[in-house]
Amino acid sequence: MRSFATSLETWCAVSRASLALGHLDRRVGQTRPVAIDIALAARIRTDLADRGIEWQEKRMFGALIFMVGGSILVGVRGGGGLLARVDPVESADLLADAGPLYAQIADMGGKDMGPSWLDVHPDAVDDEAGLTHWLDACLRRGE
Repeated sequence: MRSFATSLETWCAVSRASLALGHLDRRVGQTRPVAIDIALAARIRTDLADRGIEWQEKRMFGALIFMVGGSILVGVRGGGGLLARVDPVESADLLADAGPLYAQIADMGGKDMGPSWLDVHPDAVDDEAGLTHWLDACLRRGE
């Protein structure tokens, strides 16, 4: 059985390594995990660069958020899912086209985030056509 000191030492070592790799976010003296799908984030960077779009990245909502023109475009969550910010007028059609297994209105802490925010399942963006579809929808919100 591991001692408390050994467990704490291991946790601290993992936390320091994760922070150095950018997997943890430090705010107000506390460390909290921010899990993202690194491969999906790289695909989004490539897509935006290929379109000639400039963006910024920030960690919030438990995701890596891509911002365009100071506004949230899309977020990458752990396991390959997206937090897509879409036009609320288009939301119902996007949800109907995707089906409930592939997209749903996002929630945060058990509260509905509203029709502009959709959780997109990893399977819906596992190929380039799927990712392009959702990024196009997010970009249309900003037009």
